[in-house]
Amino acid sequence: MDPPLVNGVSPCEGPPGTKVKIWGENLGLSAADITSIMICGQECVEMMEWVSDHKILCESGGGIGRGRIIVTSQSGGSGTCTVYFTGLEPTSPGSPRLDPESESSVWMDENWEVFGSDQTVIEGLPALSGSKSHFSDPLGIIKGRVGRKVSMDVLQQLGRPEGSANLLAEDFNPVLFLLENHCGTSYQQLQQGLDHLKGEVEKTQQAPAQFIENNLDAFIQCYDALSDVNKLMLTNEKDSDGLTDKLENYFRSTTLEAEALFQGLLNRKLKADTTRNALTVLQRYRFLFNLPRSIERNIKNFEYEIVTNDYERAKSLFAGTKVKVFAKVLKEVESMVSKFRSDLRKQLLTNPTTFENQKKLIKYLLDLDYVGDPCWECVSGMHSWLLSQLLEAKMRYQTDTEFLDVPSIGRGHSRTQSNSSGGSVYSKATVGSHSRNPDSTHDASSKPKRIQFIEKLIDIIANNLPNFFKLGQAYFNRSLFNTTLNENQDNIISENISTKVHVFDEMLLEVCEVYTDLVNASLFEDALTDLPPDRVSKLGDWKPFDDDLAEVSGAWLPLCVRKIRTCLSLLQDLPLPAAPLSLVQQLSLNVCTLSSDTLFLRTTKDIEGLSEREDWRVQDEEGSIITSLPVLFENIVIDVLLTVKEIVIETHPGETKEQRDQLSSSSVEYFQGLLEDFCECLTMLAAPPDGESIKSSITRQETFSGALSEDNLNVPLPEEQLLLILSNSYYTRQYVSPRLFDCFMSHGYPSCPQVEQKFIEQLGELERKVFEYYIRLKVGPLVKLVAPGIHGGYFDWGTDSVPKGIRSYIKEILLYFVHVHAEVSSISEHITQQVLSQLLEKLIDEFHEQLRRVTSFSNQGRLVGYIELLVLQDTLAAYVTPSTRDKFMEIYDVIGSKLITKSYGRNIRDLSESFHESNSLQFRCFRATESF
Repeated sequence: MDPPLVNGVSPCEGPPGTKVKIWGENLGLSAADITSIMICGQECVEMMEWVSDHKILCESGGGIGRGRIIVTSQSGGSGTCTVYFTGLEPTSPGSPRLDPESESSVWMDENWEVFGSDQTVIEGLPALSGSKSHFSDPLGIIKGRVGRKVSMDVLQQLGRPEGSANLLAEDFNPVLFLLENHCGTSYQQLQQGLDHLKGEVEKTQQAPAQFIENNLDAFIQCYDALSDVNKLMLTNEKDSDGLTDKLENYFRSTTLEAEALFQGLLNRKLKADTTRNALTVLQRYRFLFNLPRSIERNIKNFEYEIVTNDYERAKSLFAGTKVKVFAKVLKEVESMVSKFRSDLRKQLLTNPTTFENQKKLIKYLLDLDYVGDPCWECVSGMHSWLLSQLLEAKMRYQTDTEFLDVPSIGRGHSRTQSNSSGGSVYSKATVGSHSRNPDSTHDASSKPKRIQFIEKLIDIIANNLPNFFKLGQAYFNRSLFNTTLNENQDNIISENISTKVHVFDEMLLEVCEVYTDLVNASLFEDALTDLPPDRVSKLGDWKPFDDDLAEVSGAWLPLCVRKIRTCLSLLQDLPLPAAPLSLVQQLSLNVCTLSSDTLFLRTTKDIEGLSEREDWRVQDEEGSIITSLPVLFENIVIDVLLTVKEIVIETHPGETKEQRDQLSSSSVEYFQGLLEDFCECLTMLAAPPDGESIKSSITRQETFSGALSEDNLNVPLPEEQLLLILSNSYYTRQYVSPRLFDCFMSHGYPSCPQVEQKFIEQLGELERKVFEYYIRLKVGPLVKLVAPGIHGGYFDWGTDSVPKGIRSYIKEILLYFVHVHAEVSSISEHITQQVLSQLLEKLIDEFHEQLRRVTSFSNQGRLVGYIELLVLQDTLAAYVTPSTRDKFMEIYDVIGSKLITKSYGRNIRDLSESFHESNSLQFRCFRATESF
């Protein structure tokens, strides 16, 4: 915005506290935009009332003397001033006197009073001028007045009578006289005063008759003297030839003698007057003959003011002359001025230009007797120019080849990067794919063509429509032409002003329609289908942009939203009619909605693609072993929330609460969709590929190291993938979800506890299903070890041989538990207890089922079964649940352990201790868990 310019002040002087009206240009966008107002070197911004960008009301400070008025704003900086204000002393004689009929330029309390020994001042009314010595009460009842205040309510009831209380004033008002001088006089005293006044009037009426009566002798003497004079004059006229004839002769002789004496002097005076007149005429001729060359020189020097003054002077001197040489020169001048008018009109219709320049050009044209209304031609010309600029921008950006190959956002910026082992890793750089400031990472040449087109449209409207509106308003309030109009010009302009208001409103509406239709057409494929045919025809042939909207919208639409809102804010500060302003407001809402929807949809695709980009590389976050998936998910969602926040949450001028609520509601729905998409992503990772069964890691010829596999593809085993999914879900539920919802709420989005609860439930349900799936994978290989161990080698449960040790299948089962323990604890330690407890329960169910198939047990057979089960129970004691313990007791009953525990107690203890001593290192992990 240009610096503030002060070019008018009223009044131009006054004491401290004077209410000053300041006029000018660019006087701030609002009251908050004004940072300083200096009047005569004193700061007065605290007593400022901002009216518009060309008017400010302010109270002068304590500055004394002549000084400038400097206005400083945030948008325009420190301004300039072409006028002065003179600060007077509080008691300066030059201070204006207030009266009821004059407008005061000083703020004063309306209940002011002035008391004196001889005056009473009514509230809100000044006292009579004059002192006590000059005051005479016609009622004859005032002996001494005391200042009293008449209530304003009384004056209001009386209609606040006009006039003066001064007896000698032409507008004397008796009501004011009584209020001022007899406010406290009783009714009886007023009646007495009326009687006194009537007596005085009667005395005045009787005065002429009394005067004649007292001077009757003098009147008679005067009459006698006049009669004698009359008789004497009649006698002289009869005896003489005539009194007037003698006087006539005397005058003639005196005249002849005077002419003889002064004839030479009179001749010389006549000659001097003739010479003086000739020189005056010659001076006029010189101005006229030099006028064409002077006009040409001043036009070249842009001294247009001198040209108009000289032309006006020539017309006043030689208009209608019958002298041929004068008429010929004047005709040449008229020809040059006519051409000059045409040039001025071309300049007036040339845009863009400043408002001040337009006012000057209009003044010059009116001073040069332009036929027509240059003010309205300027308004119409700027309207046509605005439309042409919008349509030319459309033609340029749809036809220029320099924009056809502009790379859209994301080109050359890969969403994936190769890792050291040849896999594909989702780049954390893509978390910023919804860049909130694309201008910071892309130069102007990288902007998509349609984005450049929209920015161009916004610049045209933001830079010119406020000036166009200001031009129209100045025309209708007659401030656009600051010169005296001739009668013809005044008639034309007055008629246009009275009839062109609705035309100007239609111009504003048309410009806003073309602007909003072009922006909508560039962003919405079906934007033109619902428009009336006349609006579509104004746009000409519309050729859709050849770039992909999905590729350009994600990062660039927020930039468009910011610029459209900035433009809307500028227009909102103008008192635009409702129709054009509503179009721009609806455009802002449409683009905000499109930007928000596009950002969330692109984020949805990113989250849906996370399952394909999972590289299964592990990292330690908050003590949990996870892959990069939860962190990437969190970063992507937070990034889009921060980007959309500017579009949805922040309040902007011109946008209603309903619009923001609509955007906020859709944001909650999209946010919920992102959470569900991530759950779906984890579910897809947990599901086995079609046509391929996940084999148990026990069948692979790998050692049970407990660590993740290190193969060429760096891909963990299927069971390990399930554990990583469980760990990712657990980490998301415990840490990511609270952070996401805290971010959601802290940035002003509406509260959605139901969404959070549903997300937690979805993750919990996912973990339950994945856990069950993992248990099924692990149970299969485990239970397959039971039947061969119990019935393998045709073992005879009726044998009489005393057992020498624990059979090998028990060791295999325990080693399998060791493997599972290592696998689970290395990834999802928090579920180790739960996994091994579930496996142990399934194992005991299988033992129970297989031992029930044994038809008979000998004591030695019972001893073998009891010792094997006891070893399992003791070794895996940390994972025995009450349910599992009951099942152990049921199996003991099946084999009849009560029959042997007393007889073979020593053997049972020796075999158990021997087994634990020999395998203490292998099964130490179970004791550590139990200890833990």
